Amino acid sequence: MDLKGVEEKVIFLQKLPSLMAPGGTLSGRSMCVYKIVPILVSCLRQATMKGPDGSEGGSGGVLQDVDRRLIMAVTPAFFQIAEMHLRQDPSEFKAIVTPMIERLFAVNDRGIRGALLARTSLLAAHLDAAALNKSVFEPMCSGFTDSSGPLRELTLKSSICLVSHLTPANLEKLTRYLVRLQSDADASIRTNTVIFIGKIAPKLTEVSQGKLVLPAFTRALKDNFNPCRLAALRAVLSCKDYFDSKTLAESVLPCVVPHLVDAAGDVREGAFV
Repeated sequence: MDLKGVEEKVIFLQKLPSLMAPGGTLSGRSMCVYKIVPILVSCLRQATMKGPDGSEGGSGGVLQDVDRRLIMAVTPAFFQIAEMHLRQDPSEFKAIVTPMIERLFAVNDRGIRGALLARTSLLAAHLDAAALNKSVFEPMCSGFTDSSGPLRELTLKSSICLVSHLTPANLEKLTRYLVRLQSDADASIRTNTVIFIGKIAPKLTEVSQGKLVLPAFTRALKDNFNPCRLAALRAVLSCKDYFDSKTLAESVLPCVVPHLVDAAGDVREGAFV
């Protein structure tokens, strides 16, 4: 494989998923884990090396198109092996997947980042908390401030399965990004942020709930995007048990009641519930 040109490698790697599918000629566990994984690792190393200093492709400069295509061909095959074979053994999953994830997250390319984010639930289910915090959450945080709206939104949606595994420091870091996303220029991101906050509220500490939940809902209820206000009303209802009677009377209801006469009919209905 090392003697093949990059184009030949890409063509071979693109065929791998069908060959490794159940019943395929390369579907055996030993073949996939002990023969194919080393090939994928070798290809990834080749694609992410940048010059004689050995720095990662994502740490500087623009990834060459040929290297990008090689990485994009490696990624589906690697995660297919992870799902079909590696997840059966947690220690093997961690030993093989973690270094690959760290190398892939170092690549400065939105397509590759998107492919990684799409597999966050797999990683959350099979990596321990230490690996998830260091090798997944910390490098993926750059997506919250990326100039690409779709990548910011995908980063947000992919984070939800990591919340219960985050350290207090990273959970606090996440809440800061959520506050920032509530002012995002993209209305759908603002809406999804308030939905996200409503879903993770039970997993937050009492301190984090006090700092994030009510201020976030109050902010969203003032949004000029109708679905965002409606999402905030629904989130308030789902989180009502986290507010004491005094907070409900003095802080929550004064924000909700004005929407009984909201210009949008569905928002008015949401306020009545």
